[in-house]
Amino acid sequence: MLYSNGKKYNWTATRAPKLKHIENPKWEKPIALFNGKDLTGWTADRDNQWVVEKGILKSPKSGINLVSNTKYKNFKLHIEFKYPEDK
Repeated sequence: MLYSNGKKYNWTATRAPKLKHIENPKWEKPIALFNGKDLTGWTADRDNQWVVEKGILKSPKSGINLVSNTKYKNFKLHIEFKYPEDK
């Protein structure tokens, strides 16, 4: 992998384990992963650049992952993105 700063990184991928398909799963009540106020429940994997502004989670630069502190097994994810029209 070649980063934007020119530094090269080598890595090896490992296939995720196969999940058993459950016919007609019973989903629990939805939970909010983001509280709209701060980064409670989340951790950045390096120097955090994520901020919350007016209820919106923003990353002014690319490259830093935000990881949930809670682990989930099977889930259905609903996510919304907001981006400038000119992008």
